[in-house]
Amino acid sequence: MKKYIYISLGWLCVGLGSLGVFLPVLPTTPFYLLAAWLFSRSSAKLRNMLFENKIFGKYLSNYFNNVPIPVKDKIFSIAFLWAGLSATFYFANLSRLVFVILVIIGVLVTIHISTLGWWRKKQESNFLNSPLNTNKEGVFMPITKVWLDESENECSMCGACEAACDAVFEVPEKVVVKSGVDFAANEAGIKDAADSCPVGVIAYAVDGADKRAN
Repeated sequence: MKKYIYISLGWLCVGLGSLGVFLPVLPTTPFYLLAAWLFSRSSAKLRNMLFENKIFGKYLSNYFNNVPIPVKDKIFSIAFLWAGLSATFYFANLSRLVFVILVIIGVLVTIHISTLGWWRKKQESNFLNSPLNTNKEGVFMPITKVWLDESENECSMCGACEAACDAVFEVPEKVVVKSGVDFAANEAGIKDAADSCPVGVIAYAVDGADKRAN
């Protein structure tokens, strides 16, 4: 039931976001981001449909994977944001309170877009130096094995793990751990995938330590 509610809400957001392209009073980007979030927790197929869109798919995928975005793309996104807000200010008869709220939202989103990718670098640095990846002597231990552990819960096929680390995971129907992958080079992504799995079925083992699972 929860899966179908998410899918229905996701389609609603896609519809509202698409209307926002033509109606300046409706924001487009937030609805598409919310749709991608909802689909990531309900349908890998629908999430991939958004991520593979020729117009905005790359930006959604980069956002959810926290991939560093080129400066020119950030400038374009911020310019598009403020162009939409400016059109709203011009065409809509807004109260002073609503105007102030929209300006604050615009400023916060601008700051957020400007810093996209920075958190990923900080997170990877913290992860590689965290106690989780070191033994009692402080020696780094890489991840050596990753698997799907359905001993307690079944995979919901939400696609969150693939969104977090598509170099290791793919979700054609159920989570598949790709073969021949260097797990040590994708440790931050694997940990993100395990942390973001809503049913906790992503498991991994660290060299010299017990199994680590969500």
